[in-house]
Amino acid sequence: MAVVGGEKWKVIFVLGGPGSGKGTQCAKIVEKFGYIHLSAGDLLRAERKSGSPLAEMINSYIQQGALVPAEVTVRLIKQAMETAESSTVTFLIDGFPRSTENLDCFNRDLLPLCDLQCILFFDCPLDVLEQRLLNRGKSSGRDDDNIAVIKKRFKTYADQTIPVVDMCEKDGLVIRVNAKAPVDVVFKYTCLAVYKAQGLPPPADECTARVSKPGAAASEKEMVQYFAESVDPIFAPLMRRILVERPDDVKSFVVEELQAVVKTVVKHPPLVISGPSGAGKGTIIDLIMKAFPGKFCFSVSHTTRAPRGKEVDGIHYHFVTRDTMEREIAAGKFIEYAEVHGNFYGTSLSAVERIWNSGKICILDIDIQGVKQVKASPLSPRFLFISPPSLEVLEQRLRGRGTESADKIAIRMKNASEEMAFGTASGNMDLVYVNNSLAAASDDMSKQMLEWYPSI
Repeated sequence: MAVVGGEKWKVIFVLGGPGSGKGTQCAKIVEKFGYIHLSAGDLLRAERKSGSPLAEMINSYIQQGALVPAEVTVRLIKQAMETAESSTVTFLIDGFPRSTENLDCFNRDLLPLCDLQCILFFDCPLDVLEQRLLNRGKSSGRDDDNIAVIKKRFKTYADQTIPVVDMCEKDGLVIRVNAKAPVDVVFKYTCLAVYKAQGLPPPADECTARVSKPGAAASEKEMVQYFAESVDPIFAPLMRRILVERPDDVKSFVVEELQAVVKTVVKHPPLVISGPSGAGKGTIIDLIMKAFPGKFCFSVSHTTRAPRGKEVDGIHYHFVTRDTMEREIAAGKFIEYAEVHGNFYGTSLSAVERIWNSGKICILDIDIQGVKQVKASPLSPRFLFISPPSLEVLEQRLRGRGTESADKIAIRMKNASEEMAFGTASGNMDLVYVNNSLAAASDDMSKQMLEWYPSI
């Protein structure tokens, strides 16, 4: 089926981690909306079995959990679109683009023939995905559903696919769907996403769930179970109580419950502090915590580097092995993480939640890579960038520490230049503070914290 008469193929990309349920949701979309479903993975697996010259090369990449070259995948997708036996010109392309290389190749070779409606992203924690894949491997017969390949696929997904989602989200192309929920619940939100991609309002009967009061339908029981298992500490229990208790006046019930929560604990936006090594972030954090005793709490990051000087495990950092950190990253236990100067640094979800639940303001001391990840998260923090007066002053400070070699200082200075470029660029941070005087910093930070957090 070639594109004729100037009409373009309408395309929705479908992305998500391995085991996020993309195929299941695509099948439901096909049934309801009439799209043609093309799975990049299935096309590659079919080509592997075809005995073609490409088969051996594709097989090698998939066995390693790596991505097949973009040109191969795009060629197979285009062939499938051209040979589809249907009068429709609407396609779901599942599992693509999995890398920026994929996206660039599509933009070059196929985008002129397509109307890209959106990227539908099924978002799900890695620990849930791992369990789903292991369960699937017991009956699927797929040789890539084993723990060794799963770990490789997760790393590929984190390193190559997530950057595509982040990049396209800035262009307004991404619609996220929580894929942890039961299948039917996910599909309700998937339908709303498809209507949005088409630029159409959803039918009135699909905007809200209508469940008869006398008995709970199977889908409603699944929703109750989902909200019982959800990690959201406020809205998940509230939604579950609404489903179970069925109050006659839902609005009043919600208002009363939320008022009780607010009285119990106020969850302030976290404070993200970033800046190049040697800019004085630690000093600024100490000043803030001393100015407002008991109001702020420092989120202790994890790192794989060795302790320096008098650093204490659990106070300055959680010092862990590289294997431990990689395992917990794969399990989705980190809000942000990055490899800097050859070592991993990261902020765990549990560390932030523990401070949040105490009613204190969580301070995160993270680098620019972490800032970019947090910006894409639902945390909505305040962003403070600590800048040295100049790069020359920064180098003097680093050399004055006497703790690192000239080679390591050179690496830090190279990274500092990149961090300064991002941190001081308009719109990237809420405040850029030049740390030139300890006395001025104490007064300036006190005023700024009172402006951002008046209740303290």
